[in-house]
Amino acid sequence: MKALLSLNPSEAPQLLQASPFSIVESKSYAHRYLIAAALADRPSIIRSNSRSDDVLATVRVLRTLGADIVDMKDCFVITPFALTDQNRDKAIEADCGESGTTLRLLLPVAAALGKTVSFTGRGRLPERPLSPLTDEMMNHGLKLTRLNGLPLTLSGQMRAGDWSLPANVSSQFVSGLLFALSVTEGKSRLTLTNRIESAPYITLTVDVLKAFGADIRYDDETQTFTIEGRTRLTAPALPLKIEGDWSNAAFWCAAAGLMARQQKADLLLPVDNLTMSTLQGDRAILDILSCYGVLVKASATGIRFRFDTEALAIQKEVVIDVSQTPDLLPVAVLFAAQFSVKTRMTGAARLRLKESDRLEAVAKLLFALGIDARTDTDTLSFQGGNMRNGVTVSSFNDHRLVMAAALTLFSTDAHDENNERQIIIEDPFAVNKSYPDFFEHLALTGARLTLKSH
Repeated sequence: MKALLSLNPSEAPQLLQASPFSIVESKSYAHRYLIAAALADRPSIIRSNSRSDDVLATVRVLRTLGADIVDMKDCFVITPFALTDQNRDKAIEADCGESGTTLRLLLPVAAALGKTVSFTGRGRLPERPLSPLTDEMMNHGLKLTRLNGLPLTLSGQMRAGDWSLPANVSSQFVSGLLFALSVTEGKSRLTLTNRIESAPYITLTVDVLKAFGADIRYDDETQTFTIEGRTRLTAPALPLKIEGDWSNAAFWCAAAGLMARQQKADLLLPVDNLTMSTLQGDRAILDILSCYGVLVKASATGIRFRFDTEALAIQKEVVIDVSQTPDLLPVAVLFAAQFSVKTRMTGAARLRLKESDRLEAVAKLLFALGIDARTDTDTLSFQGGNMRNGVTVSSFNDHRLVMAAALTLFSTDAHDENNERQIIIEDPFAVNKSYPDFFEHLALTGARLTLKSH
């Protein structure tokens, strides 16, 4: 399946500003709230009206592990796991789909429950690394077959104690252990070695666990968490509401910045559920936009964007470290490539292990658009400039590549005879992994979607 997207960028600002809308809810928070609720002492309600493929994968696996989750369309009602399970030695299959978060967070949780589980997955997930998490779990007496790759079978019971993980491989390994050790009776210490990357996601995990009464302390000097584990977390008395997702809002912020540049006037992005004081690290998209002259101000009605030509003029080269916010790279690159500025994105090695080799995939996307890009182990470098119009690009079955490609619609460089920008994206519905309403929201700008069979 291919999607032909077309847009008259001169009309988009007025259309977008006329229609307030809600960004899809934070996938990172949704995974964590659902898991914490399943580990709690009584039922919880999580208000949510978004159903991405990844979040539904977590719901599916939690049900497999024994939680009762009722989808009420506008909320989830979660009844926790039972304390005793007469069939805990009977192997069960947990289908994680293509969700790395589901697998990496729930592998340790299954061990805390003492379950025998065969984890499966699709797409690139079976190829994505699970070591050193699996190594450390085996060091603590848990049994795992096929340490890298899926299916992977786990058996054994998590025990409290001293644990250690390198923090520059995946923050999800750390988050999974924090969940598991919080419901493993006794004191545990989790020491993080090496430089911590994607630190905001670990902070977010701790925030959710503390909202559910977990006793976690962190020593910054030794990079050590101390966890006073117990049998159950404590469910909050009131329903929880998931805030908007800054990872996906990055697309809209970048698009608004490009539209403000085009119309040489302030542009209001009328979103109603983004938290400016969020713990989500991908709010850093606003800092990235400022490197290219886009200034941002939050208001009661949304976020206002203004383009400052003088602020951009002083830039000779922009260097952006994405080691803490790797999910921003695709959209940030396609935004930056529309300015005649040299850009280097660094700290991106882990992007090679996502739904695609995201570093190479973004470079290929730029090449198709007429922008020369170079990559090495952890860096993407390019000189921005005019982009070709009407090209066909691959999504590499990667939701973030779909959104990055769609950002080219807001370029003012080249149009067809109808003053339109066009792009054809292969496998466009990969975007459902995180943002199933993406094309519906994109239509608020006047963009048209035409589906074509291969």
